[in-house]
Amino acid sequence: MGRTPRLSRRQFLVFSAGMSTAAFLAACAAPGAAPAPAASEGGQAAAPTAEKVKIEYQSREPENAAGVQQLWNEWYSTFQAAHPDIEIEFLPTPGGNEIEVAMTAMVAGTATDIYEFCCQNSTYFIQQGQSLNLQPYIDKDAAEVNIDDYYKHQFDPWKKDGDIQMMPRFTGTQLVYYNKDWFDKAGVPYPGKEWGSWNYQEYAEIGSKFVNADPQTWATSNYGNGANWLTQYWLRGWGTHMVNPDDSTECLLASQEAQECLEYLRALTWDSKEYVYGGSAMSGNIGPDVLFTSERIAMVEIGPWALNQVLDSAQFKWDVAPMPNGPAGPTTHQSVDGSLVWVNSEHPDEAWTVLKGTTSPEFGRLYAKHANKQPSRKSILAEFPKLLRDLDVRYNDINLEIFIDSLAKDIGGPEEMFAKDVATKSQILQPAFDQVMLQGTQGVEYIGKFADVATRYNRGEIPDEKLGEELQKVQ
Repeated sequence: MGRTPRLSRRQFLVFSAGMSTAAFLAACAAPGAAPAPAASEGGQAAAPTAEKVKIEYQSREPENAAGVQQLWNEWYSTFQAAHPDIEIEFLPTPGGNEIEVAMTAMVAGTATDIYEFCCQNSTYFIQQGQSLNLQPYIDKDAAEVNIDDYYKHQFDPWKKDGDIQMMPRFTGTQLVYYNKDWFDKAGVPYPGKEWGSWNYQEYAEIGSKFVNADPQTWATSNYGNGANWLTQYWLRGWGTHMVNPDDSTECLLASQEAQECLEYLRALTWDSKEYVYGGSAMSGNIGPDVLFTSERIAMVEIGPWALNQVLDSAQFKWDVAPMPNGPAGPTTHQSVDGSLVWVNSEHPDEAWTVLKGTTSPEFGRLYAKHANKQPSRKSILAEFPKLLRDLDVRYNDINLEIFIDSLAKDIGGPEEMFAKDVATKSQILQPAFDQVMLQGTQGVEYIGKFADVATRYNRGEIPDEKLGEELQKVQ
């Protein structure tokens, strides 16, 4: 995972969630560009007959590109032996804003067959009608795909009209990594090894022992508590949500529970100075993993995608602990990193064959082995700790079982998505979060003021062209 880019005002006007895909394509198609292939019923483009079909696979791998290349090299030879009629071109992570890069290619009719996306970007392309409906393929290959092999909320962000549009790459559980040497020096007992073994109040109390002005140190970090999945797992610990799980048009940030949760996070950031957000001006634009390995913080909230960086960089003893309970109980985040087939792929059947292979148990094992990615399939979850320990004996000292216990116990959930998700988060809510959490210039009630605007915008009561005017009324 990692931080996802925010849309600029210009990008928002182009990629507005309220704009229909058909209108967008008509407005932006390059002069003389070839039309996209005609889609058959169900959104599947008719595939031309050919002896060998090439499928372009656009990867997204910000943390461990070398490991993924190893994985791909090992898996691809086996895939080719089973499917000699399919050639895969594996494309490295593109530079720039991945939303803009992908949508530009889709508009031009030159998009790749398969895309990997994370977080809100995944749902964006589903909402824009750019993803192939995978449900007919899943139903056809039900025994092989086995949807029951995934945790119950895995596909919540990836459905359109009840049909699944994406398949998972991996499922990363958010945990707390902690510096055992710092805990020992401060005489602080280590966090418990089981979910529910400590709570938010203990988290703050322990964290206060690691704040120092010279040299500057903080207690903990993450990518930033904003209009995103990081704030959402804290909200669930308070028994509430950013997005109403029963109504994707409703924002719940003005509720009492949400305001109490946000105040806890604000106070931890600005009053006790324990929280510092990685990649922000607060931290000197240093990422949370580097803050941890360089010993600027005692703890960091991050997922398994950071394991190899910490293992290779930390010059101290460390371990992982569950996220602390909120007042309503245990909470964490389960990442939504997945892959979709572009709706206008000329070879949807072959693209599905590739996608199915990259979500197989065999692929999941290789993903864990080479890139320390936590498997999505329940059937191989128990193998995750052993695969990592076979890879590097240093993992023998790390409590890796916490990652898989969360899924076995159905703790946590994926990112919550609004009906008009990217625009709502980036244009309505994130600026308010910035003033409260990043700048410290407003109280949490300021965020609550924008919840009503978010709700009305998602329900179509505020058109795109009037959104700026409505936001000015609240500011």
